[in-house]
Amino acid sequence: SLKALDGTDTEAIKKVLFDLRTTLKEEEYTKILAQKNGIQAIVTSMEQLTSNSALSYGLTALQTALSYDFVWETLPSNFAEKTLHLTEKTNTNVVKNALRILCRLWDKSTFEDIDKIFRATAKNKQPYAVLISLIGSTDVDVKISVLVLINFLIAKSQQGPERTSFLQLIESQDILNILKRQLNSTDPEFRKQLGLFQKHRMSKYKTKIIPNNKKDPDHEQYLMRLLSATYPDTTLETRVSEQWKLVGFQGTDPATDFRGMGLLGLDQLIYFAENQTEIYRKIINGQKARKDREYPSAVAGINLSQKLFDVFKIGEEEPTLFPILFSHKNALDELYCIVFQVLDILWDEMNASYMDFPKVMTEVHKQIVEIIEEHHPVTVEQFHISALAKGQKEDLDVSEEAECIKKLRAQVKKDVLELVKQQKLDYLSDGCCFRVLRPQQSKDNKDKEKGKVGPIQQYLFAKMADNYSELGWGLISDPAERPSILANVVKVTDMGGLLVGDQVPSLANTLNKKKNTDETTNLAFAITLKEDKQQVFEFLANCREDFVNWVDGLRATIGRSMECPENNAEIFALIKLEMKVKLLGLEGIEIPQDPPAIPELPSNLNFSSAQSAPSSSSSSSSSSSSPSPSSSSSPSSSSATSSATSSASASSSTSGTKTGSTSEEPSVHVQ
Repeated sequence: SLKALDGTDTEAIKKVLFDLRTTLKEEEYTKILAQKNGIQAIVTSMEQLTSNSALSYGLTALQTALSYDFVWETLPSNFAEKTLHLTEKTNTNVVKNALRILCRLWDKSTFEDIDKIFRATAKNKQPYAVLISLIGSTDVDVKISVLVLINFLIAKSQQGPERTSFLQLIESQDILNILKRQLNSTDPEFRKQLGLFQKHRMSKYKTKIIPNNKKDPDHEQYLMRLLSATYPDTTLETRVSEQWKLVGFQGTDPATDFRGMGLLGLDQLIYFAENQTEIYRKIINGQKARKDREYPSAVAGINLSQKLFDVFKIGEEEPTLFPILFSHKNALDELYCIVFQVLDILWDEMNASYMDFPKVMTEVHKQIVEIIEEHHPVTVEQFHISALAKGQKEDLDVSEEAECIKKLRAQVKKDVLELVKQQKLDYLSDGCCFRVLRPQQSKDNKDKEKGKVGPIQQYLFAKMADNYSELGWGLISDPAERPSILANVVKVTDMGGLLVGDQVPSLANTLNKKKNTDETTNLAFAITLKEDKQQVFEFLANCREDFVNWVDGLRATIGRSMECPENNAEIFALIKLEMKVKLLGLEGIEIPQDPPAIPELPSNLNFSSAQSAPSSSSSSSSSSSSPSPSSSSSPSSSSATSSATSSASASSSTSGTKTGSTSEEPSVHVQ
């Protein structure tokens, strides 16, 4: 074996490596081989191999040998770097085995040492970029292996700045979006690793549940950040002060209010105050208007932190997977801001006072759970829409509404549907990667040698034309491909309809029903043609979000109604919110069923004032005449003249006729 490994005959090396996968299971044989530098020979021989299958044999043999402690001492110093480079290979077996060896190899290493290796081998790429890209692999074993390694690295990092820095680095490389597209996977081991990754990310919140210590300068600085974000122009007079009540604490010393949630309650208050400042200050300042009905907002915020901890089961040993926590790097904090607004709305809707605080908090908890369990939001935005629209169930067409409100609602509904339709069309024109329901099988021996055994071209890229007149798609081998020329094109005018779920022919086939999973059924759809209904074009979305956007987008394109429940929930919420905005000025005013009666017309339309001033022409005439003794008459004579003029005007107004022989009419003053 050693002679072959030291030689240049690649076929002989390949045969030896194949045999070593089995023979290295014997400890005595492995010990002899290690003593004769056989482990070093295996590693060196692999450097000259180009055959993926030979490399895979060598890595499998090394995995077996590493089960013995004495082998570790014989490994070359740069073995980790060489193995890490193998993760860039295209062969899935090579990548899987390399990842597994790295996990075992680094078991006794520090995170700092491992991080140095990743940074040294990154070259012009970001550290961990290759690792993160492998999560999108079509091979579930590769995805599991890479996620195991990432979770291993997170666990290796020290809780605090080191772990925070590492998580920020991999999140900056879009790992959350990549994982979000994998959340529909039904593989139990992969879902277990997803849950572990979620648990690692959420662990930062658990570490903040420490008692507030007013003797700790860092804790005191946190309090000052909250005060500054709430009232930037206010200076704290003394540490124990009535000013803290303005921020929402119950007493003059905020340290007494944190209780169970410790610094986490304060941290999330600060997040809300600094990231959504306007909304936060509006809630705080709104307490004054409630007078005897106000609630301690800071204390409420601390309670909300506890509610979110309970709902999302933060810190539990067996984590429950929540897709929404993958939608934003600060998903839990963003949800906190939304839930705080829900609390503020509920407080007024329930006409609550301080004694009702527990009742309101119970209702908030109930609404959070209902939104998660009934609406299944996968993004913070979807949760926000569902939360603010939560309330009494109502149909879009309410028979008891006034006619004018019905007309307004109909117009709002029309506008919202048009807006949503345009959003869907824009989504279609951006293009999207889909999986193929019936991938082609590779039968070429050369492909087998390259490790491409089994399904190939498992993806297709589809895109709607910019003018929404036709849909094009074509097969691709890499989900990241965005081809500009698409082999298949169908005009929108030729589309007959859409089939979804078990209606899709490949899923309706009785031979395939046993293979169907809930994931496949919920994500599959097909386009039919008007002229040839037997011909269908099948698509399998990567996630429910893509499915909803494309299915309802295509429905809207061919003039059908949008039917996906997720989409209808959003449309309902948007209509409800828009109606609230338009009727904001009428809050509390009861609108009658029928419009008020129009009063009868007055008996005449002559609205001239009894105190009409002289006409402009008369005034002008008087001013242009030459002065006379009467023009400077006494106040009494002036008064008499004025009185006479008023009487004449009144008489004229009453009779509705002209006075005297002059052709001028009195001025009309409309009041």
